[in-house]
Amino acid sequence: MGLPREDAVRAYSTWQQSQVSTDEQKKHYSMAEELTLAYGYDLDMLAANQERMYQFYTKHGVLPGISWRYVRDVQSFLAEHGGWDAM
Repeated sequence: MGLPREDAVRAYSTWQQSQVSTDEQKKHYSMAEELTLAYGYDLDMLAANQERMYQFYTKHGVLPGISWRYVRDVQSFLAEHGGWDAM
């Protein structure tokens, strides 16, 4: 059995934060995580609606580069962590 959707989002955000070194960028990844959970989105929704999700995050104050990475890197994260079935 995979992770609950909310836990998969948290794991993804932790992974994203591990890819950067500055507190400022980590803060924006945390913002993206909080927004994702607050609005009931999950990793599948991010992967399927990249442009829409990018606009959503930037509209809510997440830096454009962080927003783009957050929606674009889902497949890379899943490849490193066993795919959709593991989540």
